[in-house]
Parts: sequence; structure tokens; C-alpha cells
Amino acid sequence: MEDLIVCALGTYLSRVARIGAHPCTLKGAQIMKAERRKARWLLLTLAFGSMSCGSETIPDKASTPPVPIEPVKAPPELSPDGDASPGGAPPAEAATTPIRLGLPIASYLHGVVWITDEVGYFDEHGIDISIQVLRGDRAVTSNITEGELDVALCAASGVINANLAGGDLVIFAGLVNRLALRVFSMKNIETPEDLVGKAVGVPVLGSPQDWAFRLLMYQSGLDYQDLVVRSLGNEGDFLGELERGDISALASARPPEFIEGRGGRVLADIPKPKHAFPFINLIADRTWLLEQRSTALALTRAICDGMRYYADHREESLEILKPHLAGSKAIAPGMPEEHYAAGGPHLFTYPPDPSRKAIQWLISRFRQRDDLSAENLSAEDLLEFGIVSQLKREGYFQGDEDEQDGI
Repeated sequence: MEDLIVCALGTYLSRVARIGAHPCTLKGAQIMKAERRKARWLLLTLAFGSMSCGSETIPDKASTPPVPIEPVKAPPELSPDGDASPGGAPPAEAATTPIRLGLPIASYLHGVVWITDEVGYFDEHGIDISIQVLRGDRAVTSNITEGELDVALCAASGVINANLAGGDLVIFAGLVNRLALRVFSMKNIETPEDLVGKAVGVPVLGSPQDWAFRLLMYQSGLDYQDLVVRSLGNEGDFLGELERGDISALASARPPEFIEGRGGRVLADIPKPKHAFPFINLIADRTWLLEQRSTALALTRAICDGMRYYADHREESLEILKPHLAGSKAIAPGMPEEHYAAGGPHLFTYPPDPSRKAIQWLISRFRQRDDLSAENLSAEDLLEFGIVSQLKREGYFQGDEDEQDGI
């Protein structure tokens, strides 16, 4: 029986290892999950059988023949999705922690959480993830404050606005510490100076797109107040407004080829100068983070694995993202490769340390707006470095201890 256990387990675990080492397709990831469950079932079943055999005694020839032992039933066959076949009992699952994660928008950078989920990293780290796409940073921060979400990806500007309104949110990982947006205009606008006195379009004031214009004017030595900033709402038709001449510029994550193909130009490629800006961060309520530290560690480990996979498996990652990004106004349809090149994982900060420098600059801009409530803000109040620091101590980043852009 011991030989049977070793042989059978060796067959199953070698198959799991082969699949798990290279989950290069969505189907492979699903099969990987199923095989892990099947292996756990086999281990339990054979262990039970071994115990039964070990407890048997050899009967005396003159004694009554023993009652036949019922054969141990094989585990139910599993589909690639990990479901038990009809009539079979479902496999026992390891305990997982449910997490409700919010996104302000569906984009190629925010989409790292879908990749993390579908490749199986959340499962590996004991997270039962639920991902919701809302409308902007204000929506995700208010949902966290109200207890409708546990964590979210969000720009730090949204966190500051929420805390100034009475929230107590904190950033515990900085996935992208550059403003990954470009300012597009039509050909009649050639320089940032040409925008003075002109209308520009943003979803809402204080949004990352609004900050793109603030950063552009700051870098150009111009005054943001010289712009006519139009708030078009999250459902606004920015491109149509630009082509009609109702606005002179917009900020977008679309690739340059998209706007150039429609007669426009890239007025400012903001990510290129690498000006520090806390664009995409993992955030939570401070109390939740204190009470759920082990969960936050597991979540961060999983997303870091997803970031690595995204960088190393371009085609598979883009295939995973396709259904999730269909219909998103943040992307250019039919241009996944261009999006990957212009706004893909090379923009990630890895390890994902929260950026004190980026937060300090952002706070200084809030203060410059004569926002008296921002006077008492400090980077230390908004940042929690302990999560990523602990992962570094564990050696989780394989020697990449120094913060860097790209993976």
C-alpha cells in the first residue's frame, strides 16, 4: 500500500508541477487549480486506505473469515474548472479569506488584478477575491469608507480627498508611482503654452486626468489657473469633444498611435520624465489594515506574483484582459499590443513601495491650492510601509530590494 501511495502521488504531483510551473494559458491555469484539488483528494483517500490496511490483523486459520473490506472509492473526476463530476462529492477546499476589491476604472494597468485572479495567484495565497469596477477614485474611496469594499486600487489624490472629507484611508503598496497618462491635443495646439486660456476636459476635478494637467503646467512653468477646465463626468465623450473643438486637450491612457491616427498629437508624454506621482496604489481603511494584516500580506504577495506574470507573459495576459476591458472608455479598441507597449507592466514599481517622495509632492500641490485643511497632512499619515517591508525581509522579491520602475 505504501508503494501505491508513493507511485500515485508521484504521478499526480508531477503533473501538477508541470502545469503549475508554466500556467501560460487561461485553460492551463484552470487545469492547475483542478489538479491541485484532485491531488488533495487523492492524498486524503489513500491515507485513509493505508490506515485501514495497517489496522488489519492476520486471522487465525481456524477463526471465522473476516468481513470483506469495502474498497475505497476513487475521488470524483474534476472538470478543468475544478468542479466535481455529477454524483460525486465536491472536494474539500482549503480555507480562504474573502476580499472585496474595487477598481476606479478598467484599464491595462488596473487589469493586473484580473490576471492575478485568473492565473490562480489569489487562490494560492488563500484569497477569495471579488473584483468590482466602479466609476472613479471617489467611488472606490467612499465604498471603502462605508464598508462596502475591503481594498481598492486608487490614485493617492483620491485618498487625500477622502481623508480631508473625514475618512481614514491608508496606502500600503504603490503599484505605479508615475502618472501613466498622456495629454492629447489636435494639431493646432503645439505647445503647453498654447493651452493658456483654452478649455481642457477632465472627468471630474481632482481626478488623475485633472492632475495630469496640473503636472503638465507645473513642469512647463505655467499656471494651472490659466486653463479653462471642463468637468465632463465619467461618461463624457472626451474624444468627440476634442475633435469638435469643444476642448483643446484631454488626458488619457490610450496609446499615442490612437490619437495620431485621428489627426491629433501627443502634447505631453507625462510618464517619460518619470516625475513621481502616486498613480495606482493598494489602499484600505486604517482599521481594516491593522486588524487584517496577514490578509493584506497575502493579497500583496498575490498581486506581486501577478505583476511578474504580466511582465513575463504578454500574449497570455492580454488574452485574459480582453473580456474584462471590452467596452471600457479608457482604452483604444483593437490595440492591445500598443497599450501594452505604452502603458503596460514596464510602468509598475517593483517592489511596490509606497512613494514618500510622490506623496510629499502631491501634498505640496494641495497646500498650494490654499486648501487650509491640507496644512496638517503628512506623508506618514497616508502611508504604511510595513507590508512591503515585511515581504522584503522574507526575501519575497528575489533580490530586487531596491525600488525600481518596471519589472
